[in-house]
Amino acid sequence: MTATSDRLLPAHEMKTRVGGVSDMTIWRWMRKPGLGFPRPVNINGRNYWPEAELTAFIESRRLRT
Repeated sequence: MTATSDRLLPAHEMKTRVGGVSDMTIWRWMRKPGLGFPRPVNINGRNYWPEAELTAFIESRRLRT
């Protein structure tokens, strides 16, 4: 996917895109510096992930396997 998007994904959609992982897995990924998992944007106490950054993360993981 080469198109960029300014869309922000809510947590449930983000977790589905990365394989249906748990909240704890996301928490661990965010605290692992070398992994490169995108940081969320907090809006009114809720976390949203930039779609373009999440797509780039997924693609980078595919290239490693």
